[in-house]
Order: sequence, then structure tokens, then C-alpha cells
Amino acid sequence: MKIKINSIRIMKGGHVLIEGSDNEMLVIVYRESRELNSLAKELKRGDLIHVSGAIKPSFNNSKILEAERIEVLYLNDQINEIPLCPICKRRMESAGKDKGYRCKRCRTFANSKTTRSISRNITLGLYQSPLYRHLTKPIYLNLSKPEINEEELINNILSKMIKRQDRYVSTMVSS
Repeated sequence: MKIKINSIRIMKGGHVLIEGSDNEMLVIVYRESRELNSLAKELKRGDLIHVSGAIKPSFNNSKILEAERIEVLYLNDQINEIPLCPICKRRMESAGKDKGYRCKRCRTFANSKTTRSISRNITLGLYQSPLYRHLTKPIYLNLSKPEINEEELINNILSKMIKRQDRYVSTMVSS
């Protein structure tokens, strides 16, 4: 399931609740999942992830997805913040709704917030807890489906069957 993150809540005990922008389903990452839980704590609003796991019914919400694997597809590394005054280098304050920002000390104005890049401790890619269930395929195995050439596969099977038959016939003749 692809989720654009709206909010992250860390519960008492260390479990992480991830709420998507569509509010359809909550994702829970248990504390015991180690690296997956650490990753979930580093995610921010606006990040795009693909989550795999088990879906469970819930009393409060319609469904909860218990995460077993998370693939980070996009990291929102831009943050909007109130601008600094170009003269005194202090944080400006709001001049009112849709009126921009002003510096109390210098009386300078700015029209909008500024964007700034932030560094993240995570990268794009696939993350999985080392404590995966026996039904979950480990990351180090190839996750993509191999290209199957049906004709080559059938020819390979038939050639092995013919070789076995030839060996069987040759053993019958020699005995």
C-alpha cells in the first residue's frame, strides 16, 4: 500500500503510528521490529512510502496495517519556516492572515515563508526488520519476478525427460 505521510505518533512503549493523507488506514510499526521502528521514527510529513504487512481489524479505525516491510519512495527534505529579518537576523512574526511577516525591531516585511533543505538520516530504499516472519521473503532474495521464456522452459524439461528415458532404456538393454 502506498502512503503519503500526514502524521507520525510515537506511542508509550515505543510503537509508531503512521497516518496517511487519505486517512483510510493506520500503519503501526511495533517497537520490537528494531530497524523498521527506527526508520518509522525518522519519517516526516510529506514522505511517500510503500508498506507491506498484515491488515488487522480495529475497534477505533476501520483497519490497521502491521508493517513488516517499508520501501521509502520519496523523502520530503524541504521545510517551510518563518523568515529571518535581513537586518537584525531575528525571526519575524506574522503580520496577520495573508499579510506576510514583519520584524518588530526593524519594521521590515516579507511576503511569505522561506524554504530550507534539511538533512535526513534515512535514504530511499527498502527496509525490513531482521525479525521477519517465516512467510515474509527476506530482502536479500531477489524480489522482482524473473522473466520466464516458456518455450525455453518446456524444451529444457523435455530434454531432461528424454535423457532420463535414454538412460533407463540403456540400463534395460545392458542387463
